[in-house]
Amino acid sequence: MKRTIVVWALGAAAVLTGAIVVGHASELASSRGAIDLRHHEVRISVRGEPHADIRRNGDLVIGGHPITLSAPQRLLTLRYYRDAHSLASAGMTVGKAGGWLALKVVGSMFSALWHDDSAIIDHTAHTQAARLKKGVEALCTQVSALKSSQDQLASAQPAFAPYAYIRKSDVSKCFRDARNSDH
Repeated sequence: MKRTIVVWALGAAAVLTGAIVVGHASELASSRGAIDLRHHEVRISVRGEPHADIRRNGDLVIGGHPITLSAPQRLLTLRYYRDAHSLASAGMTVGKAGGWLALKVVGSMFSALWHDDSAIIDHTAHTQAARLKKGVEALCTQVSALKSSQDQLASAQPAFAPYAYIRKSDVSKCFRDARNSDH
């Protein structure tokens, strides 16, 4: 019986991990806009504007038209590109941690049944949730970094200003929600 449960849990972990890793598309969306990571570009979409693409080499293309950039502006587009990818990476890490949290709690349920001790579930859930919370806080830090990059780029290159849709309130809400997640 115990061996069957372990095999089932390992199988579930493999399926869940595969589902998380296979999803290469990343998007940060709100009612105001979306940032979509593609192969070698970051696409920013906002209502009423053509999409803007920032390419891996720092090129900025808005509505299919390349925007001329000074050297300092190109550094800002490169920073935005890097920060968008860092945010996506942090998001994938949190997603994986959430998956592992679920698997660990399910595993602890079987252990609790086996040992007739429900405290095992509570301990496992709290331990895993604390790890997940740290990941969510790191994710919020990345949202803050992307907002900073966005604001600097919008200030330096007016053509990008309509695409600066991440607000300070979004960052504050992220951290507030992360802090309050255990209540």
